[in-house]
Amino acid sequence: ENTAIASLYDNSIRIDSLIDFYFESKINSLNTLSSDKNVIDYLLISNNEQFNGAEFRQAKNEIMHKLDAIVKSGNGSSCAWIVDDSDQTIISDSSGISDSVFNMKSSEWYQPIVTRNDKDYIWFSSPESGTINDDSKIQLVKAVIENENIIGYIGIDVLYSNLKEYLLSCSSGSNISLVIMNNSDKIIYQNYLKSNSTETDFENSDIYSIFENLNNNFYKTEKVTEGNKNIFVQCQKNFSTKWSIITCYDNTEMYQRY
Repeated sequence: ENTAIASLYDNSIRIDSLIDFYFESKINSLNTLSSDKNVIDYLLISNNEQFNGAEFRQAKNEIMHKLDAIVKSGNGSSCAWIVDDSDQTIISDSSGISDSVFNMKSSEWYQPIVTRNDKDYIWFSSPESGTINDDSKIQLVKAVIENENIIGYIGIDVLYSNLKEYLLSCSSGSNISLVIMNNSDKIIYQNYLKSNSTETDFENSDIYSIFENLNNNFYKTEKVTEGNKNIFVQCQKNFSTKWSIITCYDNTEMYQRY
């Protein structure tokens, strides 16, 4: 059992680091854009009814290039965007500005960001829609703050299919499986149960009750017996996403030797 627990711990640390690595470039892009002079100038001009048209177009064009570069970097981002206080939006690869693309005040990310008013805070969504599929997206959103006031918001949409493929590679070992849940305990990814299993199936499993016990007791190891399986489980909170990462190590083969 000591060998299994040590392997579980090593894999938990490794997977946690790999998730940080996956989002690192996207977080860096948001941090860079939120302090970028062109972005700040554009938002200040856009929020001013008496703006200079030439300055506005120049700032907008500069931003378009930067948003396009994020998507073209090949890091799984499907879209990058910036929205001002009146819901005017610039989207990567678009021909111009769209009106009320996001209806931001009804967006899931809007209230948490406005409430915190924190220049370092990045909001991570769960995959869009009630049912996770490969067409779903995960949004990363950050406020642009100038003189302690929010003047706009920047976001990156990540393809869930790209994240799913990456997470699958993180837990590619035959005896390692992974469950990821957000702050509301919604499943973001899991390869513990069969691919056609539902969230209800997982919530009715023995491992879910273990997760509930571990959710505020990180890096404690629990043993689960399901049928003829003997599984060690560990949970930790990922620093970047604030998601709960549950790593499972199937020790059945080793257990049956003794």
